[in-house]
Amino acid sequence: MKKASIYILSTLFLAAGISACGKTTKGKMSNEWKVTSMESKETYENSTGDKFVSTFSTTESTVTEVDEDYPAFGAPSTETKTGVMNTNEFIINKDGTWSWLIDATYPTADGTHQEIVEETGTWSFLDRTKGDDFKKNERVLFNVLTAHLRDIVIENGVVVDDYTDDLVYTTGKSTMIYTVITSKKDQLELEMDAKNVSTQNPNTNPLMNANSTHRNMVLEAK
Repeated sequence: MKKASIYILSTLFLAAGISACGKTTKGKMSNEWKVTSMESKETYENSTGDKFVSTFSTTESTVTEVDEDYPAFGAPSTETKTGVMNTNEFIINKDGTWSWLIDATYPTADGTHQEIVEETGTWSFLDRTKGDDFKKNERVLFNVLTAHLRDIVIENGVVVDDYTDDLVYTTGKSTMIYTVITSKKDQLELEMDAKNVSTQNPNTNPLMNANSTHRNMVLEAK
């Protein structure tokens, strides 16, 4: 499956602890937010020694992506691209639903490459568990139920590629767990530290993959 560069969907992760003081309420969370800044760093490693790091950073008007490839054998490489952030809005509704739209355009040698990702789903606060350090309503679970991806490539004023993909998930299949760092009437800061370790097939293919993500984003009321 082709994957848009800005596709930041996070499959099921185990959330790590984050120190926070962001007690919030459903009323404070619910709003039409614009993402004014975000940095998402994802690291992929396998047991053969290959490592790949992707850093996705945005402001209200710009987007920068840096891909670093560290193969077990061979020279490392880095690729950087910058573009225009057209839309980055996160809508959280009181009825327990949410939607996130990211629309960015990157210049190319002959035109532009536009990438659009829209996700929808449900959200709820995570209950406290015995022995943890989190306060009430400090952790928020976002279930991803649908994702719409679109890539549009324009060369010399002509659309040469228009790719779309629609994904559907059952509840709990794809999730994002954030810690609330700051919660105000007109501002919300969320942070996620997550990791996932998997083995393709312990019997026939013992190759182990380790994925980790650190993401911080600041949202302001529209």
